[in-house]
Amino acid sequence: MVDLEEIVDEPAAAAQQITGPYDTELGDLLIAHEGSTSALMSTVLDFLARRSNVFKDEGAEKRLLDAVRSAARKSREEAAAKRSKPEPRQQHNQQHQEAAAQPTPNPTASTPAPSQ
Repeated sequence: MVDLEEIVDEPAAAAQQITGPYDTELGDLLIAHEGSTSALMSTVLDFLARRSNVFKDEGAEKRLLDAVRSAARKSREEAAAKRSKPEPRQQHNQQHQEAAAQPTPNPTASTPAPSQ
């Protein structure tokens, strides 16, 4: 189930996420459906069946399935990208560890005199 508090009450987190033009309205609808995405989808599909011609042609189901698959693929790709991107603190620690592993020049070591 969706945590509705995350969707609505955390503007800072929401500002970091990609938002769509109807997020407010869709968020309200999701809340009205008590966080049930399947109930929301049923409502949307019922609305489209009553108020549009989306189901009139033969290819409607395929187009809808393609849209669902595309959204699922995008969601998986974004999640994978987020997992592979280090957090800022992890990135800082990694950079610090890499710098510590580099040999440091010894300023007291003798350097050969330039040849003339």
